[in-house]
Amino acid sequence: LPLIGLPDAAFIGFRDRPALITKREIRLLILGELAPLPGQTIWDIGAGTGSISIELTRLCPTAQLYAIEKTAIGTALIHQNAQRLAHSPVQVIQGQAPAALMDLPKPDRVFIGGSSGQLVAILDFLHTKMSLAKPLDPLNQQINDCPTQQLASGRIVLALATLEHLSQITAWARRSTIAASWQTHFTQVNISRSLPVGPLTRFLPLTPITLVILSARSAFSDPKPIT
Repeated sequence: LPLIGLPDAAFIGFRDRPALITKREIRLLILGELAPLPGQTIWDIGAGTGSISIELTRLCPTAQLYAIEKTAIGTALIHQNAQRLAHSPVQVIQGQAPAALMDLPKPDRVFIGGSSGQLVAILDFLHTKMSLAKPLDPLNQQINDCPTQQLASGRIVLALATLEHLSQITAWARRSTIAASWQTHFTQVNISRSLPVGPLTRFLPLTPITLVILSARSAFSDPKPIT
């Protein structure tokens, strides 16, 4: 098997929904956008079969992976797939986000593949969890002399298939407090695979996916020195 970009068929899937897996081509794009580093803490929310978590263990074996999945069937599949394919342990958490995230260590990277109607609540939780209270520059104190400011850190990547979810995150990202901390980038992915049709070949399109990348603004995480 390749180090990353495992074939879809390598994963044990849901019996009633065998196609419910993040497709190989999309997984590779997600790995690139997450840009994981060795030793980081990474959350995979709505992990499904665990395909993203497992690919991450193969790419960054020293990373600490947490796969959060609400269904018992899904968590069982993650365990089975990780045992066969992962290069390092995956901590599997059964529960609904954001409640299931409360006691986990602060993440450096987060992938959201499913939200079960809790997308905005999850994003709000992540914004708080991934923000650090940092002393303000005394020369740039606010009038109210507030001693700290909230600085976002890390990166969040989402894979969305519906306009409704895209609308939700667009509205969320436009909040002033969010826009001040996170830079938002959208990439729409339309992929087709070749399919034999008798002696001929045609293209079979996959479901279009929009990748949403939220990255902490460097101006906040790396303040300019005083001159």
